[in-house]
Amino acid sequence: MSFRDFDKQLIAILFNYSVQSSVLEKLRQHDGSRCVSGDLAGEAMRWLESVHDDMPVAIFALGAAGDQAPNEQAKQDSGMEGMGLAKQQGQTLGCSVKKVLEQMTYYVPEAPLKIELMKLPLRQQVMPKNIKALQPTHAYHYEAAAEVDFALEFFALGNLLLLGVRAELCTNTAQAILREFPQLEMMVMTMVNGSAKYMPEKEAYAKFKYEAMNSPFAEGCAETLKETVIQVVAKKDKRK
Repeated sequence: MSFRDFDKQLIAILFNYSVQSSVLEKLRQHDGSRCVSGDLAGEAMRWLESVHDDMPVAIFALGAAGDQAPNEQAKQDSGMEGMGLAKQQGQTLGCSVKKVLEQMTYYVPEAPLKIELMKLPLRQQVMPKNIKALQPTHAYHYEAAAEVDFALEFFALGNLLLLGVRAELCTNTAQAILREFPQLEMMVMTMVNGSAKYMPEKEAYAKFKYEAMNSPFAEGCAETLKETVIQVVAKKDKRK
């Protein structure tokens, strides 16, 4: 999404991609402490702002990246080489966004921005006490926990619809939602207004994948969320 003033000057860029900003996740300083960095997303935003004469504000909106890591990640002691990996991949993402911007059409929306919050009851499970102890296994016991009201946030502006959730969805969940509404310009954004760990699909629980074991949500929550969003959006958009 691009935002312009009435003189058509670029004010801001909101871009969405399904990749964890974790190139430097394993990188450590000499004393073992972590580095503070904007990582891949920060590099992409910085690059986009620098290549436009209008000096717009670029904002990265995390997509459904629960199962999507960067193409390359830095090793623990890689130092500046690791930082270079983050810069390179961030600029690659930024270049792709810039190409889209150059082909983009824009308009003045007739309707005002609408924001709607709804709560979806979802079943929870007990989180492991020691996440670092999780490892590949052929058996794992998922312990049920109390139900929780999960927030779904909808932002509508003209033909644009943004869905924001706190949980880290997997890519297939978001793609299934987007395929239902080809007539809309739609973004699925995760870790919005907080974070709530992974919400993987049923297959991950059956195969004891890391995302399923390291999740506060019980099996089936991703499917419930997907079906609920599709029903809600279909009611809002009469063209469906």
